[in-house]
Amino acid sequence: MREFSRPKSCVFCNINNKDFKIVYQDTEFYGFHDRRPDAKAHILVIPKNHLGTVPELKPEDKPTGILHI
Repeated sequence: MREFSRPKSCVFCNINNKDFKIVYQDTEFYGFHDRRPDAKAHILVIPKNHLGTVPELKPEDKPTGILHI
């Protein structure tokens, strides 16, 4: 997977347990409670690598692992 630049404005690029309640983590993903949940169990799962916009993505940007929660 390519490394994308991490813009300072990206709230997800600096995930930590102080600001987010992380409930899942592996080599490629974080899972954490949404700050403004729409349901009792509203978990966001995001890649650790900052990805650009969808049109910028290439096949090698696809995560290699399978997410098991």
